[in-house]
Parts: sequence; C-alpha cells; structure tokens
Amino acid sequence: MSLVRAAFRIAAVEALKGRTIFGDNVLDSQAAALDAKADGTLVTDQAKPFIAVYLYDGKHDRVSGELRSLFVNGQCRIAFEIGIAATMTTRKANGENEVIAGFAMTDEETEFLLDMVGREVRVALSDPDNAWAEVARGLAGSLDAMDLATTRHAEGQRLAGHQLMFTASLADDPVPGEAVDPDAPFGRFLALMDASDDPVRSAQVEMMRGMIATDGAPSWQILQQRMGMTADELLSLGRGPIPQDEDRETPENVAVTVDVDGVCTTEIVP
Repeated sequence: MSLVRAAFRIAAVEALKGRTIFGDNVLDSQAAALDAKADGTLVTDQAKPFIAVYLYDGKHDRVSGELRSLFVNGQCRIAFEIGIAATMTTRKANGENEVIAGFAMTDEETEFLLDMVGREVRVALSDPDNAWAEVARGLAGSLDAMDLATTRHAEGQRLAGHQLMFTASLADDPVPGEAVDPDAPFGRFLALMDASDDPVRSAQVEMMRGMIATDGAPSWQILQQRMGMTADELLSLGRGPIPQDEDRETPENVAVTVDVDGVCTTEIVP
C-alpha cells in the first residue's frame, strides 16, 4: 500500500532487536503472536517472550494544494505488543530451562517485567545512536498520540501483554521515477536494508527499489504524479507536453530572456 509505511514498520522492528531483555525476538506483523479467541480467551503461538510490531489503520485529510495526490500517507498507527506467558522459559548454557530473566512467574513480577520492556522499547526508539530508530523517527514527521493498553488472562495458559500504540504522521511516498535523496530518511532506510545480511530484507529492498527506480522521468511527469493533476491542469502551469504531442516528448520549458524594444530585459522562468 505504501513504501514509507512499510519502511516505518521495518525500521521500528530492526530498532528493537537486541535492545530489550527479550533479545532478538521482535516479530514483524506476526498474525497470532498475541490473539484472542471468540470467547475472549487470550492465546499465543510464541514459545518465548516477544515484542510484535504491527501497523494499523491510517488516515489523511486532504489539505489545500494537494489536489488528488495518492502518495500522501498522513497518519498511521503503529503498535508494539509485548507478551509473556507462564509457560515461557529460556535455555541456559548448561541446557536447563529457567523462567525468563530470573523472575518468578507471579502476577506482580510479570506485570513489572512488561513495564520494564515497555520502557526499553521507548528508550530504543529514542536512541540517537540507533541507526534504525533514527530512520523511523525521520519517516515520522510528528508523534500525534500515544496509547497504552493491557491484556491478561488467567485461565489455562496464563498470558499477559501490554500494547504501546503511537499515532504518527508519516512522510509522503516517493513518486515513480523520482530520485531518492540518499541522505533523506527513506534513502538511509534503503541503505540499511542493502547492508542487512537478512535474506528477507534483501528481497524486500530489491522489490522496493524496483518500484521507485529512476528512469529519467521529466520533472513535469513527476509533478503531475505527485499532485494527481490532469494534463490540462499541468499545461495551465506551463508544464508538460503540448496537446498535439501524442508521444508526450515535448521538451521542458526553460528560462528565457525577453528584450522589450530595448526598454527592459526580463527573464521568464517557467
């Protein structure tokens, strides 16, 4: 649906790996990590404590000057779901299992552990030395809301979870044919993906680059796509091909100098 939305989610996932006491068990859009059955019972398919990152709904209210742009992302909600069940253990060096992080599995300690991981999530996403977090912050122009929800279930598998949700205003998507600034947040995201040794990330970035490959598109074409203009609207601005140009190869307008009977000289810039 959106390259920037996907980049924002991936950057948030990578920013948390190895940054909490849950280690690298950070899940990207895992469908059943923390779920509820029809009767309201909470269930999980995870064998270890986890953080799962999801993108939820988004919304954009058009502002003046955007016309029909389909590359505006507007607001979206990103959730960090932190889950732990009483049956979860970690493997020690000697091969024995122990309850996670040395905590007794009491309700008090479970809740405390979830609070601590929630704090670690906030610290990791705010860390100026975390390259992935820096990208995520750059893709989000502002943080508009923050919500915290808690869920817990004590029948059968005892399971508790916290959900930290942010509503953020995201940057616009790049337009096809538009060069991506390597120093901009999305450009830095692509570089981090290129450097990843994860084959999934390698495949993802290859597909994303294919959707934005610079193919020498003229600036008028990029402008028309960015604003969602009709050909007539673009032409009214002095941009784009003339109506008789069926192949749309009219060269772009350039600045010219007009000399009015030696009275004055004026430069006209399209």
